[in-house]
Amino acid sequence: MTNFKFIQSKLLALLASILLLAINVTVAHANEAESERLEEISNTFEKLRKDLKIPGMALAIVKNDRVIMSKGFGFRDIEGQSPVTSDTNFAIGSTTKAFTSTLIGMLNDENKMSWDAKVTDYIDWFVPNLNDETGALTIRDMLSNRSGLSRNDILWANGKVSREDILRESLDSIPLDKFREKFNYNNVLFLASGMSAAKAANAESWDSLVQEKIFTPLGMSSTSSIHDKAENIALGYRWNRDESAFQKLQRKNLDNIAPAGGIYSNISDMTQWLRFNLNQGKLDGSPLLSQKQFEQLWSPAISIKQNLHYGLGWFISQWNDKKVVEHGGSILGFSAQVAMMPEEKLGFVLLTNTTNTPLLKGSMEIIWKNLLSATEETSQTTNHRELSEYTGRFVANFGSFKDSIFTVLVNPKGELSLDVPGQRLYALRSPNEEGKWFFKMTNKVAISFEQFRQGKPNILKMYQNDMVFELPREGYKIEPEMSLARLKPLLGSYVNKDLPRPIQALISNNRLAIDVPGEMVYELKLPDKDGHRTFRINSKLSAKFTVNDNGDGTALSVFKNRRKVLSANRVQANDIKSLPTTDEILSLIGYEQKIAAYRKWGPSTIKAKISMLQAGLQGVMTMHYDNDDKFIQHLDFGAYGKISNVLNGDYAATMGFEPLFELKGPLMEQARAEHPMSIIDLKSFYDSIQVIGRHQVDGLDTYLVELKRKDLPITTLSIDAKTGDILERKVKLLARDAGAVPFVVSYRNFVLKDGVRIPKTINLFNPMNGNMLIEYQSFEVNEKFNESVFSLERD
Repeated sequence: MTNFKFIQSKLLALLASILLLAINVTVAHANEAESERLEEISNTFEKLRKDLKIPGMALAIVKNDRVIMSKGFGFRDIEGQSPVTSDTNFAIGSTTKAFTSTLIGMLNDENKMSWDAKVTDYIDWFVPNLNDETGALTIRDMLSNRSGLSRNDILWANGKVSREDILRESLDSIPLDKFREKFNYNNVLFLASGMSAAKAANAESWDSLVQEKIFTPLGMSSTSSIHDKAENIALGYRWNRDESAFQKLQRKNLDNIAPAGGIYSNISDMTQWLRFNLNQGKLDGSPLLSQKQFEQLWSPAISIKQNLHYGLGWFISQWNDKKVVEHGGSILGFSAQVAMMPEEKLGFVLLTNTTNTPLLKGSMEIIWKNLLSATEETSQTTNHRELSEYTGRFVANFGSFKDSIFTVLVNPKGELSLDVPGQRLYALRSPNEEGKWFFKMTNKVAISFEQFRQGKPNILKMYQNDMVFELPREGYKIEPEMSLARLKPLLGSYVNKDLPRPIQALISNNRLAIDVPGEMVYELKLPDKDGHRTFRINSKLSAKFTVNDNGDGTALSVFKNRRKVLSANRVQANDIKSLPTTDEILSLIGYEQKIAAYRKWGPSTIKAKISMLQAGLQGVMTMHYDNDDKFIQHLDFGAYGKISNVLNGDYAATMGFEPLFELKGPLMEQARAEHPMSIIDLKSFYDSIQVIGRHQVDGLDTYLVELKRKDLPITTLSIDAKTGDILERKVKLLARDAGAVPFVVSYRNFVLKDGVRIPKTINLFNPMNGNMLIEYQSFEVNEKFNESVFSLERD
């Protein structure tokens, strides 16, 4: 789908790390300057640990083959107030993957395996369906996530299915992408790689092999890949925002997926792993892996996006033109980051006892900046009075910031600083020759000031990478660069079939701008001689309007580096007038008839067959619902686990691969919006209903209808212009640890029931896990339910 994800991903990085910019510590042989920087790192991480609600964590840093920091922060056990130490074990999640690829490198040295051998050379029955390339899957393909098979984590998530059964079930998976064309993260294929290694070495298991060839030689005596043998483990937690409290989580048994994410370790052991890697396969001069095989691990095998690649169990990127090799990991109650800058012989490991945290990625910027800055901070040459001229309140409207106030002030140390709402006060360095004031914590974020009036700036600009955000002073109105009347013919809606709703051309801050669905409002500069209007946020992007003889906009194109990436056609005024009103669209879908039928049906039960197409797994769904605020849904995948979701008045909860979790706040509202009746009684379930344009779905003309509900992302429906059938629903569903996940829900095979057209099949698609197909088998009405039906009991 063509959209602005290249901008959105950078915005997420900004929100998760720029504005992320905080441990008793063991320091070995550090000089005075290095000690000061380590103290700054320690203070920064401790501040961020508290800000980001991380119960406990451990950090170790290796430079020039020396452990220069090894420290615990916070608590391994909140209730017992037991502190984290360098010997506290954590689940290291997907940072395990590099152990599996390294192990296979060792077997390459022994001529027992080959990166480019087919997996069937080791597991003869493991032949996944890869479209036209069935049977061509190699060890390198699996370790680089380039098979075309997407995530199928449901196969191992309950921890009760054997490794072999997982692989056999996965053979029915349908690829999401073409073989070797795209990066698709897949844990099951790392399991297959680990099992292949055990077969090749004639070992008892991957676990015994990784113990023999890596843990023992590296002296990682506290490290284990076996759930029941791991000891001295921190308790895992998740921060419950609705209750402002930590939720203790049950440790997940990862034995069945261990080669992809099952290792437990501590920073004392992981520093040995860092030293081994930074010495490219050697430890204390002894080679455990040849240079030839080691180079394979850190060589890009598949491109993910510009300047980001995946090797064999490692992500490969750059920081200030220096190579970075890293991998994060997150599993229920734990998250980890291992990162190295080989050229500088610098690396670190961060282990935490919370499920996912933006500190994983943010940690790299903090470490690199503090330990690689060659020059001392220069003092700000302007005096306190001069600095005060820059102070003031500036209005931000980008990313998640909506009319948010960023305050420039002078901190108690006499440093000009920026106060970011909901985050912290960031001290600034002195301005460089370009007038940019860089954050002291990072050389990737800076601000500058423009449009001075009476000694005060009216515009604050914020820079990160190749993005520029403009924040006007509170109350200041930007002067138009040209007559707004000349821009009026370009304003309006522009439709692209792949976007959930039209792009709006509008005026923002007295400038022409485009509002992209799911993104933000992008303000544009004046057109150049070729008609390109550069995005003010990013000079690589531009927009160009096509106009008719009267000067009215008829189409809009967006370019990246002058190459077209998106086109949209103008919705003409007569088209807008011809759009149905809200009442007319409700009439088209048969709103009143459907409501009447629903009341007639009363309490109902739906049974369906479920197919997780990209996992090759099938199950059954049973759903009971009553009134507008009661439903319970059970998904049963047999040995692979069950998932249940319930809404009962003011109570909602979910249970399955995790213990029962009560939904509150926006998650509770989302549960209400997922009631089967929500797609029928739109007026009751949504705060506003607006017809916003036309669209085509599978060659059928549809109306685009936008639904809004407080605290939830916008939902867009595509409604068949002839039948009134709802053919498609696009929505972002809130997930506890993954933000908002985009879904496209398609409704097909409509049948009549009591004069009402209802779909027999529903398909849910998201780009990470692929498709879940629901095929209705029966629909029973006028059921009689005991109240206990709408309840869940904790395991």
